[in-house]
Amino acid sequence: MAKHLKTMSRASRNRVRKYFDSIKDEEVNEQTDYWKTKYPKSHNDVRNRWLFAFASVHTTWTNNVNQYQAVKDKPLCNYSRLLSRLIIGGGGMYNLKASGMFHFGTVWRYDNTPFVNKPTDWVQTRNSVAKELIQLNKAKTSFAMEMTWPLESEVVCLDRHILRLYGQDPEDAPNQTNYDWMERYWMRQSKQRNIPAYIARCVYWDRINKSNNSNYWAYIL
Repeated sequence: MAKHLKTMSRASRNRVRKYFDSIKDEEVNEQTDYWKTKYPKSHNDVRNRWLFAFASVHTTWTNNVNQYQAVKDKPLCNYSRLLSRLIIGGGGMYNLKASGMFHFGTVWRYDNTPFVNKPTDWVQTRNSVAKELIQLNKAKTSFAMEMTWPLESEVVCLDRHILRLYGQDPEDAPNQTNYDWMERYWMRQSKQRNIPAYIARCVYWDRINKSNNSNYWAYIL
């Protein structure tokens, strides 16, 4: 760990640690059993996970689902058609998402790529992919990887809910140093509790949405 980095505040660490202490075994089991059923079954399923991540940018989960449904399994080679489908799906950020998905379509491959193969170095792969893609930051790149490997992922989508838990402004994306610190601390707590990092995030997210598992949005995957 780089010596020049400053640690998070004690208050931030305490909030996250208390959250992990509050997670019940039945919550973990419910989420784990559910996400075991949601693993991609084909390369096209993996591709669709990335489209869902693009559709999730700056929108509600309901609009996320609707936009994704409009582009799921569809070709990515025509920007105008992508834009039209996203507009029909609703949820905003149409040009940004269409350009991101179109570019993704130019780099997507069905084998021997970081999109399909499980990483050996999760953070390095995530950072590399986030730099290669456009309109998809570290958080949403992490989200795509979480949905592809829900029980193995060692990167974390620091969405607005998790940022609030850390005491951060959810409207202000953290810089690289702060992101890395929050992600590492989340992973540390996950390993100490023996809870997959994504499952811990799902428990938190779904508590907010008053659900026992993620089916209210993940059914569409």
